[in-house]
Order: sequence, then C-alpha cells, then structure tokens
Amino acid sequence: MSAKDWYLRQSNRDRLIVILVGVLLLVSLVWLLVWKPISDGLELRQLEAETNQRVIAELLQGEASVRGGRSAGGVVKQTDKPPYLLVDELIGKHGMRRPERVEPIGNEGARVTFSTVEFDKLMLALTELEEYGLVISTLNVSRKDTGLVAARFRVDKP
Repeated sequence: MSAKDWYLRQSNRDRLIVILVGVLLLVSLVWLLVWKPISDGLELRQLEAETNQRVIAELLQGEASVRGGRSAGGVVKQTDKPPYLLVDELIGKHGMRRPERVEPIGNEGARVTFSTVEFDKLMLALTELEEYGLVISTLNVSRKDTGLVAARFRVDKP
C-alpha cells in the first residue's frame, strides 16, 4: 500500500488535518533552515557594525585629543639641548642602561641603539621625548626576554 492509497482512504476531515500538518511542517522547516539563520546573521552583522562605528568614533576622538594636545592646548617642554644630549639625559633620568650607541644627526636628531632595555622605561622615555616636541621618526623593537627588548630609534626635531 502506497502513501497515496493511504491518503485517499482517509476521510475529508483527516485529509485536511494531514494537509495542515504538512503545511505547518513545511513552514517550520523554512523558518528553521532559511529565515532564522539569515535573520541571526543580519543581527550579528548589525551588532558588529555598531561596535565598529563606536570604536571608530572613539579612535577619532582620541586622535583629535592627541592632535589638539600637541598643537593647541598641549604644553611642550622647552629645551635648547640637541636631541642626542636630551636622549642621554632622559636615559639617566629613567634609570635605563646606557645605549650601545647614540649617534647625533646634526643638531636636529639622533639615532639610538639599545641591545637590551626595559620596555616600560623605554616607552616612558620616548613619551617624554615627544613632550619636548621631538618626533620619533623610526622605531624598531624586538623582544629579548620578559620585559626586555632590543631597540633602535631615530628622534628628530620637526
């Protein structure tokens, strides 16, 4: 006996119930296999887009405050020392090991090479150099050990 024969032997009421159950099953499958994944994916993409927009807004705000701090409202420390002497002074101030090399580039810049230096102290010294209005034009850092790095950088007057 086939499914068609079985269906045709049912009463009209039972046939209607079978049709309704089939339609409900078909609608449920379409919802579960097509509609739900698409709507979940769209919702996830919308959340990601909102998060990205929020991060971009924060970054732009941070950029504006950094640019504003350096140019308009920020106080630049004044010094008449050439960059290589200022680097040497700040290295001593932050308790860092002496660099292997401090090479003056005229009165406008310096190249500094550390074979081993504490990363945190290096970052503090570089930040303070920027407070004096100097620009770190190149910076190469490679990890040596926990908290220690090898570093080369060039600092210039803008």
